[in-house]
Amino acid sequence: MKFTLQNGVLQTAMPDKYIGTPAKDGSWMDIFNNFSEAFIQGELELIIKPIGYFLRDFGQFLWEWFIFILPDLMGYGAVFYGALIILGAMTSKGQMMKHLGRYGAYLIASTCILGSV
Repeated sequence: MKFTLQNGVLQTAMPDKYIGTPAKDGSWMDIFNNFSEAFIQGELELIIKPIGYFLRDFGQFLWEWFIFILPDLMGYGAVFYGALIILGAMTSKGQMMKHLGRYGAYLIASTCILGSV
C-alpha cells in the first residue's frame, strides 16, 4: 500500500483501495481489529504518553537547572583549580599548565552554553 504525507498527516495514496477485501461489519476479523485498536490506543494513553511527558519535563527541568547553576559551578571550579595549582607548587609537582588548560576548556564550553541561551 502506498502512503503520502499531506499537511503533516500520513494518508493512504488510494484510501478506497484495500489489499484484499475489507472486513465485513460484525465479523470476527472486524471485532479483532476493533479490540486491537482499542488496546493499542489504551496502551498509548496509559503507558507511553505519561512516560514520554515525564522524560520531556524532567529533561527540561535538568537543563534549566544546569543553566541556572553553571556560573556558580565555574566559580567553584576556579577556586578548586587555584587550590590544585597551589598544592602542586607546594609539593614540587608543578603541572600548572594541565590544570589551567582543563579549566580554560571548561570555561570556553560554559561560555558557549550560556551565550547560546
